Amino acid sequence: MFSVYPETLYAGMHYGYGIVLAERFGHELQYHGGGIKGFNSALQRYPQVKLVIPVLSNLDSDTSPPPVESWVLGDGLAPIWFRSH
Repeated sequence: MFSVYPETLYAGMHYGYGIVLAERFGHELQYHGGGIKGFNSALQRYPQVKLVIPVLSNLDSDTSPPPVESWVLGDGLAPIWFRSH
């Protein structure tokens, strides 16, 4: 799952075999997110520092005003942890 698939997903990001592989905040990041109507989630894993950030929400982007997406919240929590360690 953690091997890089030969094509690039976005600049600096690759899709493994089921997991997005990237670097964020100077650390290797493995993550996946998803959702259905009324629910969205993200699981962010920083394996080098043994940090996992799970975010679950019962809101989706159809809500007005739109909520913060789960992966955005995870991206906000990670730097707090990195600053404290």
